[in-house]
Amino acid sequence: MNNCGVWEKIKKSDMEPGRRCVKHKWVMDIKRSGRFRVRLVACGYSQIPGIDFTDVHSPVINDISFCIAIVMKLQMNLDAVIFDVDTAFLHGDLKEKIYMDCPDGMVTYGDECLLLKQTTCGLVQSATGCNHKFSVVLMGLGFERCSPDPCLFRRESGDMLLIILCYVDANLVVGKRQEIDKFLEEFKESEFKCTLKEDLNDYLSCDIQMDLETVTGWIGQPHMVKKIEKTFGKEVTNVQNYTAPGTPGFKLVKASEESEMIDDDLQSRFRTGAGQLMFLIKHSRPDLMSGVRELSKVLGKATEAAYKKLLRCVKFVYGPS
Repeated sequence: MNNCGVWEKIKKSDMEPGRRCVKHKWVMDIKRSGRFRVRLVACGYSQIPGIDFTDVHSPVINDISFCIAIVMKLQMNLDAVIFDVDTAFLHGDLKEKIYMDCPDGMVTYGDECLLLKQTTCGLVQSATGCNHKFSVVLMGLGFERCSPDPCLFRRESGDMLLIILCYVDANLVVGKRQEIDKFLEEFKESEFKCTLKEDLNDYLSCDIQMDLETVTGWIGQPHMVKKIEKTFGKEVTNVQNYTAPGTPGFKLVKASEESEMIDDDLQSRFRTGAGQLMFLIKHSRPDLMSGVRELSKVLGKATEAAYKKLLRCVKFVYGPS
């Protein structure tokens, strides 16, 4: 990581008075491709608002813009390439001074800590910093940001149009092949390094299928459906099948007393399930919108009735056992 100049070691005695170190942890995972991934992640929850960060939001491509881009590709017979920015979160500039404890395994001498020079994974402002730096690079290459969607960029050259959709580190470029190749050559000269993927079948965890002969397309999220089934499958085995995610006009209310609330473990599972269902709504399942809206009203104080409604939505998503 420090090949990117992310931090420098300093003595804790040199820290600004009254400041403290942000916590960190090692995160290990196996990607769907089977590749092992290890990341050193800062614990954003240990940052102090107003001191360690101010910006907490980073824009991502709107789902409507995403669908329009797919339609353009079909209608105009355009090409598309996905380019993932490598170690994207390590490129953002930091406006604040942030200190972090030295991670396990790092050789240290005495009472040392790290002064972060750039953003790193887990910091609250990492996505914002990455988006800003990436946007500056694109505009330097002649792209203009589209005012309705800050993560949609366009560049015209004669009658040639090239558009780029930005979603943190996963980006989609759509246009004629010669224009795409020209852009990728220009992009190589920037500080960002990227990995190309010619297959559009898996973008933003969506399965995208297109038939050029009939000029039709389909977007689904089978990975998320499988994840929901893995999380809640045993709980809904004996739940009856439904043709709708909720009964007409049903409303949920927060628990008025602590005794009405489900226990902490179920509260955590409730929030997990509601979040997974929200992500399905974003790209492929608008039919869940009304039911999930009610679930989101009681995220902090869910009752047993609310949890049953969650299981009904889950059962509706992947259907009969």
